[in-house]
Amino acid sequence: MELRHIRYFAAAAGALHFGRAAEILAVTRPAVSQTVADLEMELGVKLFRREAHKVQLTAAGETFLKHALAILQDVETATQTTRRVGEGKAGLLRIGYGSLGLRHPVFREGVKKMGVLYPETDLVLKEQASSLQLDEIRLGRLDAGFVYVAREEGRRTMSLPESGSIGDLNSLVLDAGHIGVALPVDHPLAGREELDIGELSGEGFIVVGRSLVNPFFPFTPKIVQQVSNISTQINLISVGMGVGLIVTSSQLQFPGDIRVARLRQDTFRTELRLVWPSGPPEAILGNFISVLRGLGAAAAEARDGTGAP
Repeated sequence: MELRHIRYFAAAAGALHFGRAAEILAVTRPAVSQTVADLEMELGVKLFRREAHKVQLTAAGETFLKHALAILQDVETATQTTRRVGEGKAGLLRIGYGSLGLRHPVFREGVKKMGVLYPETDLVLKEQASSLQLDEIRLGRLDAGFVYVAREEGRRTMSLPESGSIGDLNSLVLDAGHIGVALPVDHPLAGREELDIGELSGEGFIVVGRSLVNPFFPFTPKIVQQVSNISTQINLISVGMGVGLIVTSSQLQFPGDIRVARLRQDTFRTELRLVWPSGPPEAILGNFISVLRGLGAAAAEARDGTGAP
């Protein structure tokens, strides 16, 4: 039995006339008659009572029609859904992000715009450190991730993956940053835009994992808290538990109860990238990449003063 048999039968059952069914299907009347006859032979029952100028469904035909219409509806639904997935308008998209990436406007705006443009997308977000995201992408457990990398290799100011370590993956640069120091809003140094590293010699540092690897420190930093993520680091800094080194950029947005100052000695550069597996992306991921490219271009125009007034 082929889908053609079901379509021809459903058309004939709807019209109760083989000639009109042939017109609907744009085929000849004998083609409809023969296809229905073949279907009846395969089923071993009569589906129609044939009369001089019309046909009537038998009880078996009425039963088969209910199932035939359901099959045709399922096929139509499957066709449309498959087409939308193939066009990147629907489907599952698994995206990783870190607690710092969560604060970046390109992440928030990208996720929001994806939902608006492609509402049938099942967007699954997973919070993970940058290095873990890379592992998950390589293992096929994430489709892409918002990853921070160190731009210069061999300069371990913070424990970020180096840009050279993702050469086997595709990536799109979303933002460039550097290292700053985060302080409580009421800290005596909080009003400064730039600080000398030596001014922090008496401070207690809150660090994320083993992220304090700074060769330019002229003193041994006093570590008062070691935490698992940047959100916790920021929260503890905000309540006066200490200060901390943090990736910052002109686009990153921090809560109002901390201040972030640039370090005068800082030569460490970072990049926020969207990273995904090598090779052509699936259509839905391609659409997400296009959304982020558009946001990046708009942000660049705004920074350069070339955007619309």
